[in-house]
Amino acid sequence: MDQLRLNIAGRLGAATIRGSLPPIISLLVLLIGVVALFVTPREENPSIDVPAANVFVRMEGASPEEVQNLVVRPLERVMREITGVDHTFGMALDSLAVVTVTFKVGQDKERSLVKLYDRIMHNLDRIPPGASQPLVKPLDVDDVPVSVITLASDAMDGLMLKRLAERVRDQLAPLPGVSVADIIGGRDHEVRITLDPARLAAWHIPLDQVHRVLAAANSGGQVGTLVGDNREDRVWLDGYLKDAEQIGRLIIGTADGQPIYLRDVATIRDGAAEVTALHRIGFGAGAHRKATGGEPELPAVSIALAKKKGTNAVVVTRAIADKLEQLKGDLIPDDVTVTITRDSGRRADAAVNLLIEHLAIAIVSVVVIMLLFLGWREA
Repeated sequence: MDQLRLNIAGRLGAATIRGSLPPIISLLVLLIGVVALFVTPREENPSIDVPAANVFVRMEGASPEEVQNLVVRPLERVMREITGVDHTFGMALDSLAVVTVTFKVGQDKERSLVKLYDRIMHNLDRIPPGASQPLVKPLDVDDVPVSVITLASDAMDGLMLKRLAERVRDQLAPLPGVSVADIIGGRDHEVRITLDPARLAAWHIPLDQVHRVLAAANSGGQVGTLVGDNREDRVWLDGYLKDAEQIGRLIIGTADGQPIYLRDVATIRDGAAEVTALHRIGFGAGAHRKATGGEPELPAVSIALAKKKGTNAVVVTRAIADKLEQLKGDLIPDDVTVTITRDSGRRADAAVNLLIEHLAIAIVSVVVIMLLFLGWREA
């Protein structure tokens, strides 16, 4: 029987079956895929370029209605004039306007922000008198925390926990791949001065005089230079107030030739700021650590860490966890419970591993079916 004449597709298929090049190509593709599997960064959220920014404008003493009409609406009209803008929305609060602008997907982030800033600067005349200059704060998906560490203790108050969190943050922020490091919760340190109106009136000391004394005393910096002997020495004023005792010794006036100190007309307290928000953590029945003292929750402070763009979330979160283990018992006391309440790297790693597992099952199934029904060479 005469051999059938094959077309181009037939000749290509016959050469592929008889040759040794296809197995080599298949092996090369497999190796490239394995390398890409380990090199490609793993992220929980897809990296999509959607440029966005918040614009803040303060207008002291203005009601939400005034802020809406005088600031928010003019800003929204200005932003809608920018090419590439998807939509805008604003929020009016007491003395504060917040306008958010989002650009279309795929727009270049840097160019979009430059256009936004340029358009706002060219339309400052639309901002009413008394309003501050608009503050543009970009929004980035990479600023979303990939790791959140919560420090909790029933032996520390909010101020002590926040100071500990600041020291821990200073150790974690320099790690490779870490960008934004914020502290959530805790209480700030402050010196509170509570003036006694009756004492001020008795000494005939106006309130603005006390304000001027505090502003003048809490200052510092270079005040001049001394030149001589072929050298130049800079003179610095270290006048910043450091504690309640220094503040109490400030002289705010005189009476009958005697100085009047600030502590004579005010109560000065050095400590934690007033509580405006509570940050706590609770442990369930399955946790190794539970709250003590009958309280179901513990005072806590969280450290939120974001990664740099293009870095592997799995590598970054593992480096953070390893550094935390080194800090335990050294910088972090034993009576402080350290809990990683968010780990995007672990979730991203688990999702990718599950995808690889399903992909491997599919590939093996296809190969087995082709071997059974087509044969070794044809498959």
